[in-house]
Amino acid sequence: GNFLNRVLTLAKDMTWTQKPVIDASIQQGIRELVAARQHLSACEFKAYVAKLLAVAAIGNKYIDTNKPWTLDRKSAEYQNVIGNALCLVIGIAIAIVPLIPETAIKLQKMLGVSIAQWDEDLTSQIADTVTQAHVEGVAPLFKKLELQQ
Repeated sequence: GNFLNRVLTLAKDMTWTQKPVIDASIQQGIRELVAARQHLSACEFKAYVAKLLAVAAIGNKYIDTNKPWTLDRKSAEYQNVIGNALCLVIGIAIAIVPLIPETAIKLQKMLGVSIAQWDEDLTSQIADTVTQAHVEGVAPLFKKLELQQ
């Protein structure tokens, strides 16, 4: 949830007229999503969720490394950094549909997109979807759980 909220907040009210140049670490995250699909097909839900969490960790590391908050929001560099991070958010939005469809719909609504299925060429699907995205109405996707004493 943290990675998704960070990116959605940074991407709020932005639009993309062209596909981002996908960074190597983001490509690795997309490969992890493709690998996760095999766990889903085998009904290995714990392994599937672990892969999705690994993708979010890749995204958080990417954001921490590129520090978009230090960049001019109107710059091409900011747009590319956030566009790359958005690639993983879109990938996660696609991947969570079978597990938590209501959350997937909520995330797609915040992204301003509708994704009906997981295409065989996930990289192209994600890059195409970035150009359709317009983030607005950002809200937490999950409630914070408090440990009772």
